[in-house]
Amino acid sequence: MKLAQIIVFLMLPLAALSPLLESIDVELENENTVNPVGKNPIVIHNPYVNWQFTAGDFGSFNGSPMAEEMRSGWENSSEVDRAEVNWVSEFRADLPSDVYCSFPAYSGLCHQNRLTFWMNVTAYNDTDNSEMIMNYSMNNLELIPTTYTGWHKEERISHSRIWMKEQSGNEDMYRGTSWGNETVEILQTGYQDNFTVGDIWTINYKEWNNWTSEESGEFNAGGGNWAPNPPSSDSGSDSHENNETINATREVTIQSPGYNLADSSGNGPTSITGIEVEYWNEAGDMDDSVILGEWGYPIFVNNMTLMSWKFSNGVWVDADNDGVRDSDDLCPNTPVAHTGLDSDGCSWEQRDDDNDGVFNPDDNCADTDVLTMTDLDAYGCAWEQRDDDGDSVLNPADHCPATPANETADTEPPWQGCSASQKDTDNDGVSDAMDQCPGHNDSIDVDADGIPDGCDSMIDNDGDGVNNTADLCPGFDDAIDVDQDGVPDGCDDIVDSDFDGVADANDECMGYDDAIDVDQDGIVDGCDAIIDSDGDGVADSFEVCPGHDDNVDVDADGKPDGCDDIIDSDNDGVADADDSCEGHDDSVDVDGDGIADGCDTLLDSDADGVADADDKCPGHDDNIDIDNDQISDGCDTLLDNDADGVANANDNCVDTPVGAKIDSTGCEIPAAGLAGGIIASPIMIGGILGVVGVVVLVAAITIMRRGKDDYDDGDETLFDEPRSNLQFSGAGMPSRRTSPLNSHPTSGAPAMASTPHPSQVGKMQPDGYEYLEHPPNSETWWYRDQHTNHWMKYQG
Repeated sequence: MKLAQIIVFLMLPLAALSPLLESIDVELENENTVNPVGKNPIVIHNPYVNWQFTAGDFGSFNGSPMAEEMRSGWENSSEVDRAEVNWVSEFRADLPSDVYCSFPAYSGLCHQNRLTFWMNVTAYNDTDNSEMIMNYSMNNLELIPTTYTGWHKEERISHSRIWMKEQSGNEDMYRGTSWGNETVEILQTGYQDNFTVGDIWTINYKEWNNWTSEESGEFNAGGGNWAPNPPSSDSGSDSHENNETINATREVTIQSPGYNLADSSGNGPTSITGIEVEYWNEAGDMDDSVILGEWGYPIFVNNMTLMSWKFSNGVWVDADNDGVRDSDDLCPNTPVAHTGLDSDGCSWEQRDDDNDGVFNPDDNCADTDVLTMTDLDAYGCAWEQRDDDGDSVLNPADHCPATPANETADTEPPWQGCSASQKDTDNDGVSDAMDQCPGHNDSIDVDADGIPDGCDSMIDNDGDGVNNTADLCPGFDDAIDVDQDGVPDGCDDIVDSDFDGVADANDECMGYDDAIDVDQDGIVDGCDAIIDSDGDGVADSFEVCPGHDDNVDVDADGKPDGCDDIIDSDNDGVADADDSCEGHDDSVDVDGDGIADGCDTLLDSDADGVADADDKCPGHDDNIDIDNDQISDGCDTLLDNDADGVANANDNCVDTPVGAKIDSTGCEIPAAGLAGGIIASPIMIGGILGVVGVVVLVAAITIMRRGKDDYDDGDETLFDEPRSNLQFSGAGMPSRRTSPLNSHPTSGAPAMASTPHPSQVGKMQPDGYEYLEHPPNSETWWYRDQHTNHWMKYQG
């Protein structure tokens, strides 16, 4: 979305003024651009949705940066060597009264925003010794429905006048004027009603454009006479749609030399704080970067700073007369009688200096640390700041937090906050008067026998009759030892009655060693019905081939493979492990290629790559056929490369053409005559020359050149041809007569095209026309019609 679509003050149309887009680079009022602590962040209101302006409001920017962009753009064009700005107006936005407006999407009242700008520039072409003075103006109007639904309309008008003459000359050679008019209807969706720093959103917008342009002028015909140049006009319409992402990056403060003229007591310079906003297109490039003020108007755009403005609703308002502007006042109702006013407009009475939620006048504890303290009460005091039992000792230091009201507590260690009835000499939490075991902690009774340990003669936690100090297995009965290993079962790492290292609870074969399993079948031998070490289902006592499976005999020779010297499944005398062709006799290899025939995919006795079954010439290479007669040379009775019926060995002319009459030596018999011709293959070469320039400048310079040529008595050359051979007529314009064009071939060769193709490129001459000699070196000349772009034959 362009800035023109979300703010009231619009930037100049880029297509008309071609400014260079740059990132915002302004001198900040201070280095800290982040909103200060305690200040409300700036919120930018979308003026389309929330119109805050009054008829007569305006904004004025320094127009010099915009004029410099235009001057630099002209100076960098091919037609201009130097350019200078003579004068420039302010860049101004005016907000008149609402008016009735109507377009297809809306009919009703509209807000108005009108943009105006003027400048005067002189451009010099040192090559032509010419200069041009140009007045440029723009007058754009934006119509915004008072009930905004995403639609608005823009009317854009531009006007320029030019005067051209020779440098240092006193008489104009050409003067002209041009108008441009454009009407644009815009629909945007996804817009924000307001935004602040950090907000990012995407807007879709659609535009429908209708435009017209008009140009007219006249050139000096001499003697005080002016010859009109035929006027021209153009018109068209188009539409497009795209998305744009907006990023509110940071708060920025700029210095303006002016002030809000709606404030009768105002003066400059003025510090204005706004938000820098970036506009990114769908390709990921930044289109615009501006700084917007609080109500959506720009304060810095395209290197232009807001110089003066009138914003009636932006006048300083201080409703409570405390010296702090309402927009910055965090306490807008400060009473007349107050103390300790701060920069945010809050008095001591309105503040909560320790941020504990209790205003200063009601806060009994002014230095509450809300980050570390707990249990805050309604009077602004945390538990750490209170004396809840009223014994003059604050809670954190009070050893007796519930001292009776009629008793006096100690205020010094070690019994701070404790009265006589609360003291506990042995610090066991039991007052001396109630202490069961003085000098010891009454709460410690490890064996829970009701006697505090400090006064217990026998402490036996597990109740096994053994004192804790002598207990072998605390928590268990020392008398229980099932496996009689001297370790009570409660502390025995393993209770193992058969001493096989496996606990009874996990023993697979009680009474036997669980570790003995000869055949590794997972059944302890003491409980195993069959012991089969090699796991072939045959007990070790009946094993034919110990360590191997007696049932595996691949070659069925009666010997288990584990004990067989050679396993040969196909009985070819080669062990399976070494067999190159299992299931077949490895010794049978008819074609001697090292591959047993049983596994050979190609039996080829003569090694020509053709299987014996398909071989056309056994014993010879089927692929060798020098004369390409489809008969392998090994079986070919006649080798005749040129197929003239004479064998190669007897052929003196081995490349006789097909069908030629030959003699006995294979050579062609000469014909009775000769035939010949000339083949011509002309090549037409074309090119495309594109020229892009500033329309007003190029058109004006071209027209001036024509006029100068028509009324200049001096001589010019065209490919060294005398100027007298060129014909002129009318208002100094060269006349180009066309003539019938014929192109008849003079021989059997293709004829050269009679007229050059429009894509062919000629050479520009001082009279402003492009000339081409065609065909080359023919002394036939053509010039390009500047209206049709086609070549016309020049009649000198």
